[in-house]
Amino acid sequence: MKRWIALFSLTLLVGWTVATAEAATILEIEGALDAKKVVELTTEDVVVIAPKGIAGSQFEIAVEGPATAKLYDLKQVNGGPALLGPAHKRVVVLPSEKGKVKVSVTVKWPTGDKPTTFDYMLEVK
Repeated sequence: MKRWIALFSLTLLVGWTVATAEAATILEIEGALDAKKVVELTTEDVVVIAPKGIAGSQFEIAVEGPATAKLYDLKQVNGGPALLGPAHKRVVVLPSEKGKVKVSVTVKWPTGDKPTTFDYMLEVK
């Protein structure tokens, strides 16, 4: 009897693991989006934004709605040329519940130009 319970438990664990492994999607956004474009996702999905800027740019992030966002450095582990400038920055957005989310990425240019803000509209379903 214990053997059958262990087998049943293992089957449930494997089924749950496979089901969750296939559920999430990573949505990658390169540069700016059209202001009217709304990206739809679920609470299981992750949004990765590659901000637009030049070498030496600084980025600030603001989030309105049920999500969190953080700026990460991207490092290559296996081969390829070193990433320079903004090519090594990513904003990762993790939705926490259903609703509308606005992610604003402000770029402060090293040239002293006026900062530019890029807005990304997300709808978590």
